[in-house]
Amino acid sequence: MDSLQSVASLLNGPMWTFFCVLCRLGPLLVLMPPLQGTTIPMRIKTLVVLMVSFVLTPIILEFSTPLPSSLFDLTIGLVKELLLGLLFGTSATIVVSTLQIGGQIVSTLASLDVAQAADPTTQESTTVISQLFTWIAMLLFLVLGGHRVIVGVCIDSFTHYPAGGVSI
Repeated sequence: MDSLQSVASLLNGPMWTFFCVLCRLGPLLVLMPPLQGTTIPMRIKTLVVLMVSFVLTPIILEFSTPLPSSLFDLTIGLVKELLLGLLFGTSATIVVSTLQIGGQIVSTLASLDVAQAADPTTQESTTVISQLFTWIAMLLFLVLGGHRVIVGVCIDSFTHYPAGGVSI
């Protein structure tokens, strides 16, 4: 009985918070422009998500809600965390995709859409200008600290929406 109570106390605190952080940061980090696409293997992405979640869990532990009493509430709580992470990740992806579409339009207007190149992030054939705009957007995103801003906003979101306490 003592081992069951020790497992329950572990789930109540750090493990519940870790799963909430993992569900919120996972989609964000996988969809963020430098890590999106198939150029970086899924094992590396998984390792990065697990490491960042492991490092941030003690910081976010104070903003955590108690473990839900039923399995249904636990599942709904984790799904809400996933949806919030998807929202953050999609906002970062939209910025780079906008410039990629702008590159497609510029190359079409300049009659350079005949020159095609393979895009490793989307596994599609895109114009060279579009590929150039995508790489410039990714470079600017990293140089200007966009990755730190988005991860910082996600961490700050735990003060407004505690781990496991996201309400839709």
